[in-house]
Amino acid sequence: MPHESGRTAWSLLRSAEDQWRCWDDEIVIRIAATGDTHHLGPVSTGIFQVLHRSSAPLGVPELVEAMASLGTDDAHSLRDPIEAALLELERIGIARRLDMTAQ
Repeated sequence: MPHESGRTAWSLLRSAEDQWRCWDDEIVIRIAATGDTHHLGPVSTGIFQVLHRSSAPLGVPELVEAMASLGTDDAHSLRDPIEAALLELERIGIARRLDMTAQ
């Protein structure tokens, strides 16, 4: 998977923050608009928590750094799983990709 440049940032969709519950390193989210419920594994849960606490959209490098500071994995080993999880979170309507080049 190609790595993103620093021009793309990610944020949560408001609908994804409606109803969610966290247990250990997993989250279950209910999207009120669609009625869909999604179970997030550890990497997606970490991304969700970091984006939820952030006041601004974050790029992959910032997400990697934040996630590495939460656990024992080194940042380099997290990049590919984070990129894959972001694409899945986008596909299921939890996160969105923002083009920051115009800003």
